[in-house]
Amino acid sequence: MMIGKALQASDFEFDIVINSEGNKNPLNKQIQGRIHDIPFTHVNGSMTIGLSKPVRIFNFIKGIWATNKKIRQLAKKEKGIVYLYSQGSLYNAWVSLYAHLCKVPVVQEVNEWSAVTNQGKVKSWIYDRIMFRWAKGAIVISTSIEKK
Repeated sequence: MMIGKALQASDFEFDIVINSEGNKNPLNKQIQGRIHDIPFTHVNGSMTIGLSKPVRIFNFIKGIWATNKKIRQLAKKEKGIVYLYSQGSLYNAWVSLYAHLCKVPVVQEVNEWSAVTNQGKVKSWIYDRIMFRWAKGAIVISTSIEKK
């Protein structure tokens, strides 16, 4: 929330996009809306948990398509920016790549990533070759990460 407010205060234009299976939080049941004047959209159009694998794959692809459209819209804006909160997923890798190709700057939040990067070669590759290399900025949220 604080990062969204900081981006707004600097006149950056952005939308929060989520492309995942539904949310288990009973307070988060809207497909799209605004929280504290910060826009968000579940780009796959579904908040349902437990859908069949083919439906989840279809929704994921639909979410990628909608995300691409949002990134192209941001590319037309003077101060468009992609802020990535998610980390280490193929969706994250795609958003980073597509934003890079569309010349939209990416700001990547960095959580306790060392525990995540130790989970396999694919995630390490996403972190090292995509997330950190293509981000125009990073927001470090702890001193232990800062030291690394």
